[in-house]
Amino acid sequence: LLEYASGDNLENMALSFIESNYKILSDTGNSAGIKLQSTTKNGSGGKGGGLFAAGGTGHGGTTGRTLSVTVDTGDAGNSNAGINTTGASSPGILIDSTAGSGGGGGSSDCCNGGSGGGGGNGSPVNVKGTGSVRANGSDSVGINIKNKGGNGGSGHDSGAGGHGGSGGSGGTGGQVQLDSSQAWSISSGKGSDNAAVQVQAFGGHGGTAHAGATNGGHGGRGGNGGEIQIGSQTQGAWTLNTVGSSAHGFSLLSQAGNGGDGGQGDGGDGGSGGQGGQGGSVLVKDIDVTVSTEGNQSSGLLAVSKAGAGLNGGKGETFGKGGNGGPGGGGGKISIEGTWNVTTKGEQSNGITAFSLGAPGGNGGDGGVFNPDSGSGGSTGPSGPVNVNLKGTVNTSGGDSKGIVAQSIAGHGGSGGTSISAVSFSAKGGSAGGGGTVSVTNQASVTTLADQSAGIVAQSVGGGGGS
Repeated sequence: LLEYASGDNLENMALSFIESNYKILSDTGNSAGIKLQSTTKNGSGGKGGGLFAAGGTGHGGTTGRTLSVTVDTGDAGNSNAGINTTGASSPGILIDSTAGSGGGGGSSDCCNGGSGGGGGNGSPVNVKGTGSVRANGSDSVGINIKNKGGNGGSGHDSGAGGHGGSGGSGGTGGQVQLDSSQAWSISSGKGSDNAAVQVQAFGGHGGTAHAGATNGGHGGRGGNGGEIQIGSQTQGAWTLNTVGSSAHGFSLLSQAGNGGDGGQGDGGDGGSGGQGGQGGSVLVKDIDVTVSTEGNQSSGLLAVSKAGAGLNGGKGETFGKGGNGGPGGGGGKISIEGTWNVTTKGEQSNGITAFSLGAPGGNGGDGGVFNPDSGSGGSTGPSGPVNVNLKGTVNTSGGDSKGIVAQSIAGHGGSGGTSISAVSFSAKGGSAGGGGTVSVTNQASVTTLADQSAGIVAQSVGGGGGS
């Protein structure tokens, strides 16, 4: 009902909704109570080179806008105030900052194809306030915050005698800060994937490289995931309730972009695959929260830092060597602290779930008919440290519902390429990454009632090497 949009020609936005005991009601579908959205301009494509020049590089995407939001609906326990949506796909509050993607590379009839432009980086999103948010419709998140870097632009095929254009790098996801100093009461609707509070900070994907008459272009690098911070020096009391499946109390995800595929070398070597980005940190500190979830696969907290995958090397057609696979990115740090009083009732619904995930490396490209060399597999990314330090109570009653799960899991290496040459050499598989340190300091009372429901699971798992 209150909607603000920032285009590329507007500056950063700082908005406040502050009035004691006001009420926002929405009963139609696809209607957020408050919506603040900024999508900046994509980069334009590179200039064509024509008969006598190489293709131009695509222009970079515009950096995302900083968004700062303060919401105060009055007493969090006042049922006559706050934000209340009843339509389908109608979050209580939606805040979305998306940076522009890079433009594609320009064409050439004679020479090198143009490379793609880089994606714009995300900018900070800052949210604070107090009050009541009730998203009662199906597929409706209570508070939904997204911050995304732009994707890299694709390269262009070369002309008759040049290299293929490389992909542009993905932009970094912007930081998200959610202040926890004041009280909130937040609930989400029926359906699936409806968290009470969902925060996502995505890095952009690397651009895809294109083929060259000689060598293929290289895949673009994936952007790093943005950092997520929740907390403050003072603690307000938060109450979160969900009823749907895969409906977590808090759902926090920092996800890096994947690299881009390498281009084929029609007369030369294939291009290398792009490296995956690094997962950002997810940090929750100094929070006092009570969480209740009723559906299956609905944790009180799900916190994930996920790296981007390395992509595949290009094929070396005829005389060329296959390109190497891109390395996988590493998972970021997870740190969860505070006072948590969590109750879950569904199956596979842990009290607290925290993952740092490294990503796999890309596969090497195949060698050409007259070249025995194929590309090596990309190495896998390591996973980051996971630290959980809790006070309070954690109670689960469904089957396969652990109290606390803290895991750091590395990815696996990519496979080496093959060659169809009469004489061929084995390509190396990508090396394995290491699992990060996992630490659980538990001062909470943890009770699990059903089968396959351990109180605490703490694991660090290294990755496997590629074949």
